[in-house]
Amino acid sequence: MRIKIRIYNPYDLDIIALSEAPHFSVANAMKQTLKYYAAGKRYLVEIPALTETLKNDNYVKGFYVELDDIADKQAIDFLMTIPDGQRNSFMKSIFRASFEVAPISLYMGAGGADYVEKLI
Repeated sequence: MRIKIRIYNPYDLDIIALSEAPHFSVANAMKQTLKYYAAGKRYLVEIPALTETLKNDNYVKGFYVELDDIADKQAIDFLMTIPDGQRNSFMKSIFRASFEVAPISLYMGAGGADYVEKLI
């Protein structure tokens, strides 16, 4: 099963920044979040250091979260309980709820990363 995730600027700037972070896969983190959530557990996403400044371009980005029909059956069955048209928002909501700390440094400019580092 493939779940299409759409992220919008300016509404999903946190997820956009994470999608552009090197060595971090938003699709994989969302998949793990869903699998744990479906099993009644909480997955904790470690937010990588984000030093890029936010861009104010208006655009939509998209990617897919890939689920295996057999290995990820529990997650697929759980996701099927979410109505069509709401799965994109649901996936982003549970993903954000799993953040170790919100990636607020992106909004803070110089010194923001140091401030967020103290929160962890």
